[in-house]
Amino acid sequence: MPDNKRNKTNLIKKFKKLLPATALLLFTACSGHNVLLEYPAHTDNLPQVTTGFYSVHPIVNGVASESVGSNFLGSLVYLYKDDFFIDNKYFSGIKGSFLPNYYIKTKLVKGENIYYWQDAENEDLKGGIQFREITESKIIAEITNDKNQTELVELRFYGHQLSEGKIKVLPIAHRGVCYQPPNNYDGIFPANTSPAFEISLASGYKGIELDVRVTKDKRFIISHDEDLSVATTLHGYVKDKNLAEFQNAMVIKSAFIPEKKSTAYEAFIAAPIEPLNDVLKKFIDDPRLEKFVVDIKPDTDENILAAAKYDFEGLTEIQQKKILFLTRTESSAKILKELCPFSDIALEGSMGPEPVEELEKFYPEAVGLPRESHNTISFGANIILAAKSIETSTEMIGKAVELSQQYDYKILMWTFAKDWRIEFLRENEFLPDFILLDIPYYQYALHQMKYEKEK
Repeated sequence: MPDNKRNKTNLIKKFKKLLPATALLLFTACSGHNVLLEYPAHTDNLPQVTTGFYSVHPIVNGVASESVGSNFLGSLVYLYKDDFFIDNKYFSGIKGSFLPNYYIKTKLVKGENIYYWQDAENEDLKGGIQFREITESKIIAEITNDKNQTELVELRFYGHQLSEGKIKVLPIAHRGVCYQPPNNYDGIFPANTSPAFEISLASGYKGIELDVRVTKDKRFIISHDEDLSVATTLHGYVKDKNLAEFQNAMVIKSAFIPEKKSTAYEAFIAAPIEPLNDVLKKFIDDPRLEKFVVDIKPDTDENILAAAKYDFEGLTEIQQKKILFLTRTESSAKILKELCPFSDIALEGSMGPEPVEELEKFYPEAVGLPRESHNTISFGANIILAAKSIETSTEMIGKAVELSQQYDYKILMWTFAKDWRIEFLRENEFLPDFILLDIPYYQYALHQMKYEKEK
């Protein structure tokens, strides 16, 4: 069994053991459906599909051509095998994107997967796809265009990723590929949970980001919010509970802006809330993972040091290099640097403009001060684009990128879901080292292919 398949199977088995063996528990929320605390029956009759890019070869008289390119949908396609939860049924299917601008989607008809392609910019423009033969690195597909004409093609595995030009942009799943409206409707598990992280890596993401807070007994628990009632079955605050009190708690919601409870939506399937140490052990040595991003929410240096020592002390140099810490103060950055000297340390701006406006904090060399701890700048470029004019956004983001390059800082931008904002970065060549995304990876892969085509 391939490693990716084995990892996913093992995770599902472990996850089922964590769930209540008794009846189904239901919760009502503004999303209009009920979250499942009992793991539903899962249908998976598909062979394993290698995640990545495939070249498209037309089949003529039963023979696949060495030439590349479909008459209908282009020359490259991104594919991966993913899980879905539709019409109260949980099943596996194939998803992806065709160059230049088409998504591969699926729907459930009488219990069967029906595949189709859809224009990314025009939902009314679509056609059919039938996967006739599926092996791990080659697929035979029949494509029907919007005029009901058909074409038979062979899809051959091409590679796991494409370059991004001058700078390698590492795509990172923001809190995992999760059910996080209004941006991401493809995930089935809530944010900041192991199943969401696993699906992120299985679908092509190279990194995962998670939020941590310090418990009463000085341990990191994975939670964006201090108020546990926002997204979990618990009530009260993280700082008032010992780690043992989280043992049977479940995460049942994902949120666009978790601080505002009115925007918290139910996930399709609940998942356990976990200590950071457990998740670190599960994923840090996974060969699919290139960056493990830990967003440490504000706390005292004393608490952060105590919690960080438990989870990160004794990590190897290779493991440390996979970690990127996000923190808010220079003093906490210094603590983390001493604990993990090979890790990336980012100072984070809470709203986005700070890396330009606070040069002394983010770029000390720019005002004649020595750099002590951080080597990465993290800021909400997406927030700037949402709040400012295009001209102002271009100036502010451009200045932050310029300073990062001038003083040899890496740069992380967050958090992107809208197509035009991702395209804005590429059109202006604002290519960060890391980008946090709130979308399924196949959507980002489509942008990546578009960018390569244009270059």
